[in-house]
Amino acid sequence: MRGLKKKKIINLSLATMLTFTMLISNVSAYVNTNDEKASEKVNLALNKAAFASSEETNTFTAKKVTDGIVDREGSKSSRWACERYENGPWVAIDLGQKQSFDEVNITWERRNVNSYKIEISDDSENWTSIYVGGGATDFVEAVNVGNQEARYIRVVIDDYSATAENVTWETVSIYEIEVYGEGTIVDQDPEPGVNIALNKTASASSIETNDFTGNKAFDGVVDRTTTKKSRWASAVSSDPQWLKVDLGKATKFDSFVIEWERRNSNNYRIQVSDDDSTWTDVYAANKYPANFRENIELSEAVKARYIRLYIDEHIANSEGVNWNTVSVYELEVYNGGIPEAPKTVSEVANNLVVQELTSEDTVLTMPSVPEGFEISFVGADYEEVIDYEMNIHKPLVDTNVEVNFEVRKGKEKATSPVIEITVPGAHNVEGNKKPTVIPELREWAGKSGNFTISNTSRIVINEESEAKLRETAEVFAKDYEDITGKEIEVVVSNSPKSGDFYIALNSNYPELREEGYYMNVDDFVSIEANTEQAIFLASRTILQILKQNEDFIPKGLVRDYPQYDIRGFMLDVGRKPISLDYLYEVVKTMSWYKMNDFQVHLNDNYIWLERDYSNIGEDAMNAYAAFRLESNDVGENGVSLTAQDLYYTKAEFGEFIDNSKVYGVNIVPEFDTPGHALAFVKAHPEYAYRDGQGENAAMLDVTNPEVIDYIKGIYDEYLDGGDDSVFRNATFHIGSDEFYGDSEEYRAYLDEMLKYVRDEKGRTTRVWGSLTHKSGSTPVTSENIEMNIWNCGWANPQAMYNQGYDLINTDDAYLYIVPGANYYMNYLNSQWLYNNWEVNKFSNGVVIPQGAKQMRGGMFALWNDMIDKSANGIVEYDLFDRTLPAIQVLAEKMWGEADDKTYNEFKEVVNEVSLAPNTNPKYEVESKTEKVIEYDFNNVNGNLVEDKSGNEYDSVGLNNSSIEEGTLNLNGENSYLKTPVKNIGPNYSISFSVNRSTDSDESEQILFESPQGSFKAVQSETGKVGFSREGYNYSFNYTLPKGEWVDITIIGKINKTELYVNGEYVDEISKSGSEGKFGTFVFPLETVGSETNAFKGQVDNLIIANVATIYDETLIPQSQMTITATSEHPNVGTEGLASFALDGDEGTIWHTKYSPKDELPQSVTINLGNTYKVDRFTYLPRQAGGTNGIITKYAIYTSIDGEEFTKVSEGNFENNIKLKTIKFDTPIEANYIKFEALQGVGGFAAAAEFNVYKEKENNEEKPEVNKTALKFAIDYALEIIENGDLEDVVPAVVREFNEALNEAKKVYENNEATAVEVDATFKRLTNAIHMLEFKQGNKEALKNLIDSAEALDEKVYTNESWIKLVEELEKAKSVYNDENAMQDEVDKAAESLKAAIDNLVINNVNKEELQSLVDKISSLNKDEYIESTWNALESKVNIAVGILNNSDATQAEVDKAYNDLLVSYLGLRLKPDKSKLEDLVNKVKEIDLSKYTKESVNNLNLALATASETLANDEATQKDIDKAISELEIAKANLVANSNESNNSNGSNNSNDNTNKPNSNGDKGNSNLTNSLPKTGAVVSSAIIIILAVVVVGVGVVMMKKKKTDK
Repeated sequence: MRGLKKKKIINLSLATMLTFTMLISNVSAYVNTNDEKASEKVNLALNKAAFASSEETNTFTAKKVTDGIVDREGSKSSRWACERYENGPWVAIDLGQKQSFDEVNITWERRNVNSYKIEISDDSENWTSIYVGGGATDFVEAVNVGNQEARYIRVVIDDYSATAENVTWETVSIYEIEVYGEGTIVDQDPEPGVNIALNKTASASSIETNDFTGNKAFDGVVDRTTTKKSRWASAVSSDPQWLKVDLGKATKFDSFVIEWERRNSNNYRIQVSDDDSTWTDVYAANKYPANFRENIELSEAVKARYIRLYIDEHIANSEGVNWNTVSVYELEVYNGGIPEAPKTVSEVANNLVVQELTSEDTVLTMPSVPEGFEISFVGADYEEVIDYEMNIHKPLVDTNVEVNFEVRKGKEKATSPVIEITVPGAHNVEGNKKPTVIPELREWAGKSGNFTISNTSRIVINEESEAKLRETAEVFAKDYEDITGKEIEVVVSNSPKSGDFYIALNSNYPELREEGYYMNVDDFVSIEANTEQAIFLASRTILQILKQNEDFIPKGLVRDYPQYDIRGFMLDVGRKPISLDYLYEVVKTMSWYKMNDFQVHLNDNYIWLERDYSNIGEDAMNAYAAFRLESNDVGENGVSLTAQDLYYTKAEFGEFIDNSKVYGVNIVPEFDTPGHALAFVKAHPEYAYRDGQGENAAMLDVTNPEVIDYIKGIYDEYLDGGDDSVFRNATFHIGSDEFYGDSEEYRAYLDEMLKYVRDEKGRTTRVWGSLTHKSGSTPVTSENIEMNIWNCGWANPQAMYNQGYDLINTDDAYLYIVPGANYYMNYLNSQWLYNNWEVNKFSNGVVIPQGAKQMRGGMFALWNDMIDKSANGIVEYDLFDRTLPAIQVLAEKMWGEADDKTYNEFKEVVNEVSLAPNTNPKYEVESKTEKVIEYDFNNVNGNLVEDKSGNEYDSVGLNNSSIEEGTLNLNGENSYLKTPVKNIGPNYSISFSVNRSTDSDESEQILFESPQGSFKAVQSETGKVGFSREGYNYSFNYTLPKGEWVDITIIGKINKTELYVNGEYVDEISKSGSEGKFGTFVFPLETVGSETNAFKGQVDNLIIANVATIYDETLIPQSQMTITATSEHPNVGTEGLASFALDGDEGTIWHTKYSPKDELPQSVTINLGNTYKVDRFTYLPRQAGGTNGIITKYAIYTSIDGEEFTKVSEGNFENNIKLKTIKFDTPIEANYIKFEALQGVGGFAAAAEFNVYKEKENNEEKPEVNKTALKFAIDYALEIIENGDLEDVVPAVVREFNEALNEAKKVYENNEATAVEVDATFKRLTNAIHMLEFKQGNKEALKNLIDSAEALDEKVYTNESWIKLVEELEKAKSVYNDENAMQDEVDKAAESLKAAIDNLVINNVNKEELQSLVDKISSLNKDEYIESTWNALESKVNIAVGILNNSDATQAEVDKAYNDLLVSYLGLRLKPDKSKLEDLVNKVKEIDLSKYTKESVNNLNLALATASETLANDEATQKDIDKAISELEIAKANLVANSNESNNSNGSNNSNDNTNKPNSNGDKGNSNLTNSLPKTGAVVSSAIIIILAVVVVGVGVVMMKKKKTDK
């Protein structure tokens, strides 16, 4: 279902791809022709007409079996194929006349036929079998049928398999059928009863579309009760039309049957011709046909080749349809009279005759059938008139009831077409006309006069019914007050009075079942029913009538009841968080229109897991998923099943079910598993299907018993407890759609879950249909299981009906909404649904019998697929805008017949009854005028602002803000003005002036706020004007300036919100705008400002209006314009006519002609109604229904007389739906505007609106400017110059004075100078005069100080004090060099410089010892010392150098650097002498170790390894080296010779090594003690060094202190 949506484009081509797979898998090398056979016999079937039981597609048609082409190795398209799943498909050939033959060759596409037969006929109706075949073993079967004579040959497939040639596809397909024989038998007149026009070549004057071609009227199919597509229909036109058939040769005939689609012609003829040129009338009619099937018999037979039905005149409005075509299902031609009813099962069913009923009949008589046939009653569309037992319950007036019967003969069965019968009523059709409500009243018998409500009217509850009806009556009373404005009392009594509403539960009308009611409208209104639900629905009827009539109801009798028991809506709340308040609004709206089944889809996840996650390396577990109910379930990973962004508690959802029941709406909660289950898998990753990647992440492992128990446990959590359970006794939906795993695994899971909920939990159980797509051998229970037929490929409705499921038509082809997704509908096609859709008919052509018990009803669905990475900005308001019209039209279609009003009349009633009482899903605000609120902030009473709109919406509070001098001052954070209005929904305009504070920052600032959202002066992240709602943050391309008043206007419409600044359009939030998302915005009005992040600045002149317009005095009114077009499509409701582009309605469009198509360029010419100077033209493309016709290249012309036009503009538009504005370089005088579309999407042109703007008029008289003050200032300035008062004034002031005076003189002499210019000039001159006391200062003392400072020596002073001196010296020089410096500035500079000189500090720090030590270390050779000790010293040297270079270093810092450096210096270690160790290692390596014991050799090797490591270690000390030498010498001395070496030895070894062995008194090592003393250059032990270092440092410190003291 939802996965089908995400692969919509691919799935639309599913049949084609699978067929292609089938074809390429077939590798047979069949040769097309048989030359030997061709030379002997003639293929009598070649290029003859063919017809079939069905055709899979428009490619695989019946005529392909006679075209002589077997393209098995080519395109594989020249073949016939039946529809999928068809039982007993067949294909037949018309040889044109009776022929003799003896052989039939069949070329199969696949060898999947298990049994078939070949039949012949002379009339195409009565067939005789001439051959029965078993399974097809070869691709080509040549069948010898013996000598046969016939006109028609048919191949009937009795049984076939889906799988063959490695392809699984539930069809049979034949490339070619060849018939061989000797040829034609003597020509004969057609046999009686044979339709000689069947499958003959046809043509027509015109066709409406390619679906309604002329040959459809000669195919033998009258599908009036199914798809209605096997018919010819003319083009939309009032011209004469004709339908013609070529019989192939001159043929005798005497009668005709015309199956009319509508009886809308009263002037038509039947004509004949032998040459297709000269025509003769054989029949003429001058009145409308009496029946849809018209039988015409000629007085004598005629003979001709061509027959033509010529329709001279026809009307558009007929049979409740207003469409200017004429259409014929079938034109049949016979010789010997029209045949009697045939005798096959289907034909018996199609020709049943029901006996007319009389007023005395109480039971419907079963129609008779021929011997050998059986018949049963299926049902009636008015079950409350004729029930399933065929009992008649007398209606109020004569009522047409549609019934169905099933005819059987052996194993064959067929359902009759709908048979309409009239059931006599109890009353005559007189008196008041039936009131119009939605849905229509099923039965009405009018009286005379009206029932009128009054202030004393009451709702009176029957005493015996009080307990059950009290709550119903209370809701009725509240809604009554909302509709009428009158309070009404609820009382209990069995004695109603005039003006009362009396409600009672009783069993007087048991046939009305649960939702039907009987109402008598007289002096009081009496309502009787079997249930409180029915009483409530009756109250909806009453209130709808009162909403239209205000205070009266026509008197009459009502008998009202639904045609279908389930009238539903499914809403996906799993993907999008939707508030419970919104669900209540939906329930009340559904109830208002008598819809009774609200399926709430409670869990789901983002669809495109593969595309947007797995395929780009992201974890699909991060995709959005939600389980929208409070749950006890928490996974071992700590993840709760409960959604974290929004969820419903168990208590409130249970209460929601209870409250909805009062409104007559059944809540059907749905948990979707095993697919769409990512929310479950997130809490339990171990339950994912297979690898858990991509799509598998959102599917449960249905083979895991733990998963089965887990889901059952989830069910238990909400189903256990009966009426007290969370889900009460509601029907429960187990989901189960779009599982992409193994079919048998799925079927086993589904069967177990259905039985668990139905049998163990005792619930009515519902499921999404998937068993056709997931076909298999595992049985799935069907008894008492409701199934949503959502896609005919996933669940074939006929197959599901045959298997026993109760069906709910949720066909995605017509009933699926996915807002803004572009693969399912954005809005349902209400007009098409009203005129065409029926509950029992499906998009694949299946028609379930009328009144069948298993056909439970219908449901539309709204899926919120566009979330996560595909989020498109859709909000609850958008959802309701799509939901309401769907509820309205489907309520009409499922409660009744929708036949008491045309679609336009239906729309009128819909607009009047509109929204349900006590709901406000569109956030409307009551207002006396278009202006809802007006605050100018002038009339303030305390903290309350007066509303000047007349609606008395005065403000109700002020917090941390103020109103001063007619403006509202907001101070940021918790600062606001509170209003009594919460929100306003589209369409609206919000205008206000705003001045952003200069000290406001760039953080979020809210101007308007409510729980619904916020409008922001500063949007977070962008800093621009924007708004936020339902998880979306939007920004307009505009930043509010600081310290400047700006006029802002917000225009709110469905799908977009526009921003205007100072009257000019700036930007919009819309699908085509910069944000690329739907921009519907319910404007928040609860506070001006915010309780948290308020705007900082001023607000003034706030005006709220309930129209989406901005006043523009330059806009030329559309009402005075007229428009013509070079091309326009006929009016089809909301598109076509050019006038639609000047009607102020964005939902209607001008569109160039579709068929025949008028190629671009095309143009419209607008008469402005007057002559204007035009400076702007705007074009608004179509706003919905696709992009077809959006103009991308244009030219504009203007004219005075409408004859001569001049091009004034041309250019290109972007391909989007944004408003296009063309501003002319200069205003152009014009009376006419011609707009030419040069290029457009699809080669068409379309426009929602055109507007033209004139030049802004300037009618203000220029006021006289007063220059008196300016003249006085000029004279005073001249006097100053004359008196020499500019002497010693700083030069800059003198220059400004002279410039200001010159400017003043010019402005004074300029007669065009404005008051603003005069005032500015006056201010400048007077300001210059005021500065004349700015005298130049004496700088002598300052110069002396500068010279003194520059003579000082930097080295003598501390760095810090010297820097301060330099700063002040530079400042002093700057003042000294400034010719405009005044005395005060000079004095301050001198004072600061003197202070800096006085504050100089002499530097007394002694660094000599530190410098000396650094110098000493610098002379050392780094390579002579161990690297680690040198590195330690080097870091201390760097610190010491830094101290030496720091002129501000203290004595303490110098001393510490010296001591640290000295310690590191003492820690230096010279690299040790390794030569002795190296010699010893080399000697040991030369010893032949094989002569010594293993143990002594091992000891030597260990010592040798240690010695080698020490040699290699650059950090080894002399101590380490000496130790290694010692150990290696000992190991060498302790070598023990092998026993044989000892015996043979002369003892020299012992004498040589004796010096290296331990002596007799236990001393180790050599007796020569010099080996243990340090060598030259060696370093003493570390302990001694540390002690020496401490002593030296101590002495150094004492010496340093002593030196300081000496100084």
